[in-house]
Amino acid sequence: MSFFAGLAALVLGTLIRFSALPFLHGDTILSAGSLVLTDQWAAFMSPFFYIGSTVFVAIGFITLFTLSDANRRYIAQLPRWQRFLIWLG
Repeated sequence: MSFFAGLAALVLGTLIRFSALPFLHGDTILSAGSLVLTDQWAAFMSPFFYIGSTVFVAIGFITLFTLSDANRRYIAQLPRWQRFLIWLG
């Protein structure tokens, strides 16, 4: 699940960085009690999504590499479609 969250954060960060979302064009956003242009907000917020993406992917790798042998055997004996669902969530 954390790999999926990392990928989603990466995609969302990229969409925000390049103002690809329709609500980021020529508008203002209320941020911390003041109005900010969406271009400035996008430039400020996209690194947070990239950092979040990195954190989620790192957590996914740590979880993957620290599985116990019992959990690995349990996952290996499942049918292929259930193994896929376990890695998603």
